Amino acid sequence: MTIDLTKVPGLDKAILGSLTESVIKIPLTQAVIYGWYDNEMGSYVNMLGDRTITIAELFA
Repeated sequence: MTIDLTKVPGLDKAILGSLTESVIKIPLTQAVIYGWYDNEMGSYVNMLGDRTITIAELFA
């Protein structure tokens, strides 16, 4: 997994300037999957899924 630090919101530009590389590689060794039942017609689950996609697109 790679993260482009220039796309991280709120990261101070002075910190980016002091780095030698703006892309870091993180080894992905584990994954955790959570699940639950949402009895409110899926509104919370849909919102959480939308936020997950938004965050994933920031690091893609």
